[in-house]
Amino acid sequence: MNSNNLDILITEYISKDLEENDKHFFSSKLAILDTIGCIIEASSHDDVVQFASKNNLSLNFKNPFKNLTVNQSYEDISWYLTVLTRWFDYNDTFLAKEWAHPSDNFGSIYSYFSKNDNYKFNDFTNALTKAYEIQGSLCLGTSLNKLGYDHVFYVKLASGSVFSYLVNNGDTSAVRRTVNNILLDGPTLRAYRHFPNVGKRKSWAAADASRRGIELSIISSHKDEIYESVQNEDKWGFESSFLDSSKIEFG
Repeated sequence: MNSNNLDILITEYISKDLEENDKHFFSSKLAILDTIGCIIEASSHDDVVQFASKNNLSLNFKNPFKNLTVNQSYEDISWYLTVLTRWFDYNDTFLAKEWAHPSDNFGSIYSYFSKNDNYKFNDFTNALTKAYEIQGSLCLGTSLNKLGYDHVFYVKLASGSVFSYLVNNGDTSAVRRTVNNILLDGPTLRAYRHFPNVGKRKSWAAADASRRGIELSIISSHKDEIYESVQNEDKWGFESSFLDSSKIEFG
């Protein structure tokens, strides 16, 4: 990935079929099992489950997945699972120019497949892989932390764009619109990860980002402008406003 047009590049990547092989499938299963382990461990703490499940009337603390119902929104499912994934900082870590926890994307992708059962397991693993790859490639190419912004912005981009492709049945205009709406939304500060402002936001920031990515993907399903120059418009664009006119790039 070496182009600077994120909306086009991401949409083209998501639209292509992945090359499936045993190594990819095995790695995907390991990543999923690791994330499920984090979710189950966090679910053994009542206060964590209650925080993650703030909209649930009935809670099951032994099997966190039994708290999910078809009546819950995509956003609420993603919030719930991502809070449990991240709460104790046990989940996977990827270090590059930017830092990342790829499984921060698990909740958003799972939320779609939990409410739409006409898919195979490898459809889920392929969607999850694409979200992981988008976040990872952005981390390899562009640092946000050096400018004071938080890495969960890439979760919002990765989760939001892949979810958009799923929920909009592959509508490439909707995916491009989603990417650019996320750029318009912008990143958040990372001050809560550093003294003297460290706090529990560290444990729910990714859930907030994944939920917002889903929200923007649903908003972007409605016909609107694609906002195709928002990334690099000289005065009001994303790179001018947030990156001191440097480029956001894939590594």
